[in-house]
Amino acid sequence: MELLLRACEYLRDVGEFDSQPDLESVGISTEEYSDEVDYEIKGRFPEEQEDEGRVIPPSERVLVSRDSRMHTLIEEVFCYVEDNVQVSGAEIESIHIGSTVEPSEMFEGSPTYTSDVADARVFIGVSREEMPMDVRDELMGLLLDAVHTLDGSVSASDVRNVEFLFDDVKRNFNHCVRGELFTEHPYRYYSNVSSLEEYIDKAASDGDERDALEGQSEYKVSFIEGMFVDSEEMGDGQNIVPPVWMREGAEDIMDEFIDETLETDWEVLIEAEGLSFGEFEFDDLGKMKYWVNVPIVDGEFGVVRDS
Repeated sequence: MELLLRACEYLRDVGEFDSQPDLESVGISTEEYSDEVDYEIKGRFPEEQEDEGRVIPPSERVLVSRDSRMHTLIEEVFCYVEDNVQVSGAEIESIHIGSTVEPSEMFEGSPTYTSDVADARVFIGVSREEMPMDVRDELMGLLLDAVHTLDGSVSASDVRNVEFLFDDVKRNFNHCVRGELFTEHPYRYYSNVSSLEEYIDKAASDGDERDALEGQSEYKVSFIEGMFVDSEEMGDGQNIVPPVWMREGAEDIMDEFIDETLETDWEVLIEAEGLSFGEFEFDDLGKMKYWVNVPIVDGEFGVVRDS
């Protein structure tokens, strides 16, 4: 589409190339980390090239000046996208327009448009920053039902954070659950220890750490999917059985979130991203997120090429 051709020109002009490098693909995205810039353009090169003594990396990124014609063109297109992909009860977090790839470069069944059906695509991130309490409670219930197969003493207040992560090559498949919790019985989560004393023996690297562990009333355990793990020293975690219903419950919540927040007449594909809540290192808010994939054919949005 014309916008991507203009983006190629802008990338070459602003990227300060002494010659005109060959671009394999180009993409335009909203810039999330700057108050002074709205958009960025990134080009990908087929391989490293040398340009007047300078080695060009596989990709090059430039920020789009707000007083440029390029900024106006991008803004018009992105506003058009937002007018036609309407979101309620959530927000459009990011928009990316880029080239499609060959079908051979994608996993079969991936929720994306490839070069055989579209010239380009729009990738839209939709998120809700604050998870409703009833949704949080439902996810917590799913997690605790699984945890209680190992440790019935854990309550909701003992869970520090949880992430239900979804497969990026399927529409809505919860492939991983991970997080952290606190418990008085850390040894119940590992297959090679059967008491608190054995757990401390394994976990402590020196006398000072042993003293610190022995003085604790509760211990942090990290978990991933149906397997609880904390460190290499502790060995394999115990399996939570069965994990399937926990995943399916999360998938039902994601489906409901998508149905109640997204409205569009365009042809689109959906890709679930994640459901998370609790205290994280950089973010203490619950978050729900999915992606909307829109095809572009001959400059027309939301349609696919006739087979």
